[in-house]
Amino acid sequence: MGHGDYRAAARPVQENVNFYEQVNELHKLAHLLWGGYAFHLSVYADWQSEYLGAMESGT
Repeated sequence: MGHGDYRAAARPVQENVNFYEQVNELHKLAHLLWGGYAFHLSVYADWQSEYLGAMESGT
């Protein structure tokens, strides 16, 4: 790109990215996070449900 002394390569450093490999790594990470947090979130949902039920019944 450019003219004369200011010429430079359009892509001085070309980096090849393996998109599918990155997607697979993100999928594995998401699966680990979901597995780790799903239990705690379901327990919290149960507590919220019990709390709301107790508040509605007045106990």
